[in-house]
Amino acid sequence: MIRELEAMGAKVYHIPAIRIEPIEAPEGLMTALENVRSYDALVFTSANGVEIFTEHLAAAGLKSEDLPPAVCVGPATAAAWSDAGGRVESIPEEFSGEGILSRLDPDLEDKSYLILRPAAVRADLGSVLRERGARVDEVILYRTESSRSDGDRLIDLLDRGRIDIVTFTSPSAIKGISEVLGGMDRLVSVVSLCIGPATARAAEEKGLRDIHHPGEYTVDGMLRMLPSLVKGRDKGR
Repeated sequence: MIRELEAMGAKVYHIPAIRIEPIEAPEGLMTALENVRSYDALVFTSANGVEIFTEHLAAAGLKSEDLPPAVCVGPATAAAWSDAGGRVESIPEEFSGEGILSRLDPDLEDKSYLILRPAAVRADLGSVLRERGARVDEVILYRTESSRSDGDRLIDLLDRGRIDIVTFTSPSAIKGISEVLGGMDRLVSVVSLCIGPATARAAEEKGLRDIHHPGEYTVDGMLRMLPSLVKGRDKGR
């Protein structure tokens, strides 16, 4: 994303909002791996989850190509699983947890799923799948925590008016930046470009106002939308 933005002529400041903390021994993982071929599908909600899960697979002597197909939250997640040798069953049209639900049959009686996810999620996939009759196991692979490494730098950039547009690629990033800044007052006058509606809702809940998201909930969708936001901001000056 940074390379693409710089190629478009933007000055990019990379401020990590969160850091990924893998869980060393995820609860239920070994049992899930022992029975992994019994699931109808795996469910991945992020490329981070794919990366961490494949490390556990290697440690257990398992190969991704021998596992059930996966339902992936978006193309980046699907690409990560495909690159690891896994099979992708489907990618929802809406790249979100809610989108995953829309791709599955309303009646899931006798179906079984293994959800591989972070500690905090906005959409409770497991509960909904169980309500539809599915057998569901969930393994929490990692947690996200605020990254405060560049907090002072971000505050300085905002106080000097150096930021025109801020991009957010997850609700966790919204939460992380809010904690770094001690609230979102400094970002109220800045255009916020979010990856999708869930992230946009998180931004709105934190008090941001000038919020946008593309119709395609991907980084590519954000990049395609960016020029129109820049033009709109320039006209307003």
